[in-house]
Amino acid sequence: MPVKLMKKVRLLKDTDTPAGREKALQAIETAIQNNGWVKLIEEDSSTADYQVDVKAIDAENSNIYKLDEGEIIYEICDRSVEPIILRPAIKINEPKAATTIVKRLVHLTKYQAAEELDNHSLNSELKGKIEIEVLGTMDDFEDGDPIEPEPLADSENITVNVGEVLFLKIRNKYHSNLNFTVLDLESNWAISQIEPYGAVSQFTPLDAGEDKLIALRIALPEGEEKGSDIYKVFATKDAANFRWLTLPSLDTPLPNTKEKGIPKTRAGLNYLEKMLAYFAEDNPDLKKNPFRSGNPIAFPSNNWTTTEIKIQVENL
Repeated sequence: MPVKLMKKVRLLKDTDTPAGREKALQAIETAIQNNGWVKLIEEDSSTADYQVDVKAIDAENSNIYKLDEGEIIYEICDRSVEPIILRPAIKINEPKAATTIVKRLVHLTKYQAAEELDNHSLNSELKGKIEIEVLGTMDDFEDGDPIEPEPLADSENITVNVGEVLFLKIRNKYHSNLNFTVLDLESNWAISQIEPYGAVSQFTPLDAGEDKLIALRIALPEGEEKGSDIYKVFATKDAANFRWLTLPSLDTPLPNTKEKGIPKTRAGLNYLEKMLAYFAEDNPDLKKNPFRSGNPIAFPSNNWTTTEIKIQVENL
């Protein structure tokens, strides 16, 4: 497996002590038991992927979390103990608060795993054979208008305004046909398939040397002023359904297989799709994952590749 599917969680018990901290963290310990995506590690470990804290809202954080000072909330932090700002904040006295936090940890784990997914094989002949290029933006564009994007001032640090249309070009640099898919890893922690669009098509075929132009109208979640999107392109020699990786926005119930456009069973899936199917599991038994490190089972390292770009979005 090219990414770690299970993430490690540490409970921060050694910082300030607002009322209810110990009981709130004990609730997390109970709620996280036997979860296939996240597991608790020792308090003093430095290998945690996520850290869970209990904090009292002060004047500085009141505006960030849209809460009154003194409210006591759960806060999820990254491995460097930098808070991951998730709204709405979950107060420790809310019903099923600990369960909600564990669900958020699972969601973040799936999102991060999809973001990290890459083919690191040095022998893959597809490495570097799919290319994504930002052509620029247009302020006022409707389908059928002449496509004359204005190049971006900084192609290394891409910033786009809400409402603008961003033009991307996907190019097949391989010597034969490839099938490609584009996923949007959104700032609201959703992952959606934007090419091909719709619930039927799994991929878009692209002949050798051919380009595909994609136009995207840029948006942000309601109430947000800034965010970022990652456009991740997957290319394969064979058929593959990357809708296994899609996610709704944070705290939104997961759609069923029909709504996601993925099969109900894994019968007939190729090796790559069997790997992707693990991302759709609610509570997988990762000990049975046939793609974990060291297993001699065949892995399709030569049949797929991926590339991506990240853009910053501002609501000016």
